[in-house]
Amino acid sequence: QKSQILSFVGRLSNENYLDDLLCAAKCLGERRSDFVFMIVGGGKEENRLRQKVEGDPLLKSHVRLVGFQPRDVVADIRKASAVSLCPMGGFSLIEACAAASPTIAYDIEWHHELVRDGQTGYLLLESDIDGIVGAAMRILDNPAMGKQMGQAGRELALAHHAWDRVRDKKRNTYNDIISQSR
Repeated sequence: QKSQILSFVGRLSNENYLDDLLCAAKCLGERRSDFVFMIVGGGKEENRLRQKVEGDPLLKSHVRLVGFQPRDVVADIRKASAVSLCPMGGFSLIEACAAASPTIAYDIEWHHELVRDGQTGYLLLESDIDGIVGAAMRILDNPAMGKQMGQAGRELALAHHAWDRVRDKKRNTYNDIISQSR
């Protein structure tokens, strides 16, 4: 049975709900064995997370902390992911959607702009571990649906966050600020 990839890419710090993700990985691992959860990035929580994974046989069998990776490697991981986990995303959420990976995120800040519940991924209440597990299982059990969600997320991300659009928005904003200060 081929393992599907769930991924988190970002700074390894508490504000990114890393313990929620490990808890979800453990719950998912109690129900199925056909996945690997890749955690990509570095940060102040890296050693603690490694100890937690190493100390738990179920987490150790499913979770891979791969550290900071170059941009091209991150892009490949995102594209290969059956599910991107972005509970608290910034640029990472945009990248996950742009890579056509169905995304699971918490319904906080501006996440609803890219994660349309049931269309581009799943938008959950903060710290909803059961929600993460259920959403991940639905996507893993239905890869065609996951692909469709991912493609819809990519289209939305590119429509709102393509580099030329963002560049023009920034330029206009700075021009407005400069003209108001005169």
